[in-house]
Amino acid sequence: MLNEVRSTVLRQGVIKFREGLNVVLGDDNAANSIGKSTALMIVDFVFGGDSFLYLNRDAIRELGEHSYQFRFDFDGEAYFFSRETITPNFVLRCDSDYRAVEEIDLRTYTEWLKSCYFPAKQGLSFRAFVGTYSRIWPKDNVSNVRHPLHAIPNQGARECISILIKIFDRFAEIESAQAELYRKESERKALTQAVKFSIVEKIGARQYSKNQVGLERILQEVDAIKFDLAKYALNIREVVDKDLLDLKRAKDALLSQLLRIKEKLQRTERNLNDCRYIRSEQFEALRDFFSPRLMPSG
Repeated sequence: MLNEVRSTVLRQGVIKFREGLNVVLGDDNAANSIGKSTALMIVDFVFGGDSFLYLNRDAIRELGEHSYQFRFDFDGEAYFFSRETITPNFVLRCDSDYRAVEEIDLRTYTEWLKSCYFPAKQGLSFRAFVGTYSRIWPKDNVSNVRHPLHAIPNQGARECISILIKIFDRFAEIESAQAELYRKESERKALTQAVKFSIVEKIGARQYSKNQVGLERILQEVDAIKFDLAKYALNIREVVDKDLLDLKRAKDALLSQLLRIKEKLQRTERNLNDCRYIRSEQFEALRDFFSPRLMPSG
């Protein structure tokens, strides 16, 4: 829980908080403009809000840029932070004397707050949770009592109801249905834009029925073409198979002929190599007989 808020601009220097209900009271005369709303806006600033920066701009203009130091207690452990109006997008993590130790961005800080306050709430940011119930004048959500679920005036009713369902941990039951709804709405918007820019032709019920008949006829033609292609493919296969068979037979015949010639060649070479009694000079007469020089002229 928030334990204290300190600042040099506070009259008493520190605002203490205790467990249970904490009340900000005015004086006995019920005077206005004594700082009750400003004190609550400072608490909202401590919880990561930014309304204080622009709704209480006069206070910052009057007091100058300043900072707030604050302490949280969770599970018996104290945590110290500081946030400055001049750099509101960052929060300083501090030691127990409020000396800066580390600078963290505002989103990381609010996620840490969510893990401490609402660890079981899934799909819901810390500011979305507390913003609905942080109704402080002059924030915009304080004046419209007819919209008690709106954190801001222009917030959509769907978002408000979604946040309420998440707060009570019932969102998981409709999460898939909502995701499908968003998808369908995106498709509808895309189709509307396509029709608007003539990417898709807009048709009525009569043209739709006519298109259905035409589409059925086209599908029948496609089926007929598929059937004819299948028959043609079968005929091609038969022709190819026959040609392959003829080529295989011719190949086998050539291989058989080649084998016989190789056998004859090997036999001749073996006879030549193994015959030791025939000399090369004995073939000279035979060579001269077949020589072109000894052939009779025409």
